[in-house]
Amino acid sequence: MDNFDIHKQGTLERDIKYLTKYENFFKLDENSKTFKLECEYKIPFFSKNKEIHSKWNKQSVSLNQINFDNENYQIYFYNYGEQKTNLESEQKKIIEKQRQIDAEKESKNIINEIKKLRKRKTVDFSSASMKIENLSKYELQTLNSRLDFTNISPVIHWITTATQDDFPFIEFILNCTKIELDVNQTSKEGRTALQAIYENNEISNNIPIKALFKRGYRLTDNDKKLISKIDGDSENKLIIYTLCNNLKNRSLVDSVFKYSKLIFIIESAKKNKIIGFNYKKNAWIAFANNAINFYQEYWEYIELAFKGFGLWDILTESDKKKSFAKKLQAFYSEMPTQKYDFDEVFRELYPELKN
Repeated sequence: MDNFDIHKQGTLERDIKYLTKYENFFKLDENSKTFKLECEYKIPFFSKNKEIHSKWNKQSVSLNQINFDNENYQIYFYNYGEQKTNLESEQKKIIEKQRQIDAEKESKNIINEIKKLRKRKTVDFSSASMKIENLSKYELQTLNSRLDFTNISPVIHWITTATQDDFPFIEFILNCTKIELDVNQTSKEGRTALQAIYENNEISNNIPIKALFKRGYRLTDNDKKLISKIDGDSENKLIIYTLCNNLKNRSLVDSVFKYSKLIFIIESAKKNKIIGFNYKKNAWIAFANNAINFYQEYWEYIELAFKGFGLWDILTESDKKKSFAKKLQAFYSEMPTQKYDFDEVFRELYPELKN
């Protein structure tokens, strides 16, 4: 082994290197006047960009400088594995610190972007939305930690002080679901976000109300009292809000608003009371004929509701002039293609109705 060279890449050299985890290789130091060994050992080090590399070093060592590994029965002068582990640990800290710095910087840039767009009264917050959408999970956590909207939500203040020019900003904040926000927090006076929308005559309310419910807003009794007091169409709106409130899948909120008239037909059958249409009390034949005329493409759902909630029997008994029966017969003779884009929200709201 006198001619063994650790720097060679032959099979013998590679095999011998991997026999020891310390990568220390000893031979007699023939240049020393006392008994010493010449040790060649590998040293880990950081490059300029903090990558870990290794290089070989050589040192003449006496016996009292040599350590013995009792578990693996190996001698070593320099513990390469331990030093490499220490560098790896330090490297992780450096990477984590830089990651934090970068995330804080990106969060600051996004917040400044939102402030700039809001100050300009812009209607388009897509640039900020795109930046938030592209954040990593860690960067998003950093942004939300910096915003801290879950502990102290500014939503009610924003809505209360908003003018129509502020509407795009409020819409952006509510619709950007990656920004963590507690829409159910109340003000010191106990006002809710929904009440703030209703009490601010400067902004239209449909879109922010939809966004609130999509965010998980929970309708309160005080909300209902206020809406009943100040909204002339309170009965119909409260039905829609209550249905949104009951949704397990809040992504269906838009569908509840979109299909509100169709839902009123089904709710009328369910509650045995005409809702959302200007018909006299118990004018069920006129109500049903209207449903056939104007909601033909969704008749499968309507008929299912009429039969499931008992309205079908009422229609059959009260159809003295057979106008409903004739319309129904004419409808089935040339039945239009049915639409099923209402299906998901229908199944969610009326699980008791099954084909």
